[in-house]
Amino acid sequence: MTLPVTPRRILGWTGTVGLVAAAATILAAVVLTVAYQVTFDGRTTATEGWLVLHATAAPILGMAAFAAFLVLVWPTGGARSWRRPFPIVATAVATLAAAVAILTRDMVTWEQVAFASVRVGGGEAGYWFAAFDPDVAFVVVDGSEVGRSAYAVRLVVHLLAPVATAALLALGVRAARSQSGGSST
Repeated sequence: MTLPVTPRRILGWTGTVGLVAAAATILAAVVLTVAYQVTFDGRTTATEGWLVLHATAAPILGMAAFAAFLVLVWPTGGARSWRRPFPIVATAVATLAAAVAILTRDMVTWEQVAFASVRVGGGEAGYWFAAFDPDVAFVVVDGSEVGRSAYAVRLVVHLLAPVATAALLALGVRAARSQSGGSST
């Protein structure tokens, strides 16, 4: 027996996939925020796997948000939702926030950190350190010097974007499912 494919069922799956991808993206972002490091030869340290997870989960999150948006605006599935536009607006903004998260990833992956004074030792790691340590003069990202405050703004936008995507996707899918009434089976 096959279950009918309904917009409500598709929304349930896109919401679930989106939230799992959001959890993976946010978990990887948290690890990279405190543990990201670059070696002298330009390779990352033990965070390489987290970079791959982060780079893979963020587009999946964006695709889930976009799929939810398409289901809501599709004539057979979401035409009724235009009377109550919150789910459509929420999933559209979630799609944009996911795009911001994807596009700002390369803006926070630093290659070098320049200190205002000489330091002995090392072991400094993480995106957060590069953005908010008062001894950091500037950060080299993609071969260009970026001031600490500009880098901090990029980092905060990059970290908040997947959180906003997950929240808006969850709210939009929940609102759409509650507007359609009934259960998902």
